[in-house]
Amino acid sequence: MPKKILIVDDNKTVRTLLSINLRKENFEVLEAENGVEGLEVVNEQLPDLVISDIIMPQMDGFEFCKQVRTTSKVPMVPFMFLTSIDQVATELRGLRTGADDYLIKSNIKKEELVGKVQAMLNKANEYKQAEQEIQDGLYGKFSDLSLIDVLQLLIMNKKTGILTITRDGEKAELYFDDGKMLHAEYKKFVGEEAVYNLGEWKEGVFRFERTDVNVSPTIHTVTMNLLMEYCRITDEQKTR
Repeated sequence: MPKKILIVDDNKTVRTLLSINLRKENFEVLEAENGVEGLEVVNEQLPDLVISDIIMPQMDGFEFCKQVRTTSKVPMVPFMFLTSIDQVATELRGLRTGADDYLIKSNIKKEELVGKVQAMLNKANEYKQAEQEIQDGLYGKFSDLSLIDVLQLLIMNKKTGILTITRDGEKAELYFDDGKMLHAEYKKFVGEEAVYNLGEWKEGVFRFERTDVNVSPTIHTVTMNLLMEYCRITDEQKTR
């Protein structure tokens, strides 16, 4: 069965161009003109991947992505932003509301489009395998699954338990209750400060254990906002 790809853009020409290229690769293509319509299609058709413009009427791409991640039937669906604004595109990972990648309209080439789509679908398969494993617990290496991927899995699947991450003698613990991050400790840091100081670990291992959590909350920021701020700080560190 071909994979379903939803294209959300108020420009019919852009939708047509993308649709032609994707259909040639045997993908089933769905279309919507804005975020409101796109959210309806997401919940009705359960696409395997979403490609969305940012600036649209009724509901822009940022809000659309946020709604997909927090209210839809497929919160983990791969999501790619499509934009003609280079300045916005370069900052997407720092400002992200849950998007996985982006394309710049003026530079779209079929090879890049298909390559990114296939890469994101492959990543989605890894997510599904991890989701199955996470029922009782989750263990792995950051070379296979990044820290942000692990955090998103726990949040989107509303897990309760303790995530322990270790690297070169360093250790951090993050406590979750129904997908909400309640407490974190790393070195001398606790709460939000501990999360923000983790950085993007590329080495080391993680282990999530399902267990009742009984700790005094030290994190008071909404978990999704905490994740976005973590991404912004991490991206700033990469550009220094």
